[in-house]
Amino acid sequence: MNTVAENVVRNYVNWLQQHTEIETMEDGWERVTLPFTDRHGDFLQFYVTQKADGSYVITDDGYVLSDPILRARIARKPEEWQDVLASYDVQWVDGERLERIAPAGALAIGLNSFVQVMLAINGL
Repeated sequence: MNTVAENVVRNYVNWLQQHTEIETMEDGWERVTLPFTDRHGDFLQFYVTQKADGSYVITDDGYVLSDPILRARIARKPEEWQDVLASYDVQWVDGERLERIAPAGALAIGLNSFVQVMLAINGL
């Protein structure tokens, strides 16, 4: 017998799958568009690829930090910014893009952390 909560989770996962878009890019990366929106109402997008060692690289390719207002907020609150990144094990690479390396067996956790960072940063 399915509980109400099990049905809720199943329905949510189905909805998420139906509303998530995946596109393979020319360079072998895949772009994933989730049905979650940022503060501009744009859907969250990230890119993912698998490395030779089986781990995954997840990046926003600079999208989040391309917002000048958000960059100004980060400049005013660098400690808060660093705390958010550190709490989700996400790196700020070359001062441009967010990146998370997820071990092969922990892709779901890595992806969840990355999306949490994208949402949290939009709330700074």
